[in-house]
Amino acid sequence: MSKLKTAVITAARAPQLSADSEAALHLFRVLFKANRVLEQHSLRSTETLSICPSDFYILEALLHKGPMPMGVIAGKVLLTLGSLSVAVDRLEDKGLVVRHADVHDKRTKLIHLTKSGEKLVSAHFKGHAEALTAAMSGLNTQELKKAAQLIKKLGLAAADQLRT
Repeated sequence: MSKLKTAVITAARAPQLSADSEAALHLFRVLFKANRVLEQHSLRSTETLSICPSDFYILEALLHKGPMPMGVIAGKVLLTLGSLSVAVDRLEDKGLVVRHADVHDKRTKLIHLTKSGEKLVSAHFKGHAEALTAAMSGLNTQELKKAAQLIKKLGLAAADQLRT
């Protein structure tokens, strides 16, 4: 009887990285996973609405910041201008927002909440905030503020590198 040879497949060894690179890759993975889980909490908190999550985020931005031009909203809710235009059309068709010319620059259209839009987002915002607060309850208020400060610093530095 012949002996069966068992081949052992071993994973290729990853190249040695600096401590900075190891830490950066670890942080990337941690942020990526945390973002996905938190996004699920956010989606769950808006699923009972008659609008999609990105539409809710647009209404939320308008509720907190007031009327804004499309380019500003796009930056706040992380949508392209094309996607935002389609979303604003959808919200306008539902009577939740209106476009008005900017009194200072007639070429610019400002997006405003309607009374219906304000009522919808106001009614659901507190529950949304509570859901995200509960999702992040693993950190105390001080830790949340520090995490936000550090992640913002990281994001701004990374964005600067993309511009160069």
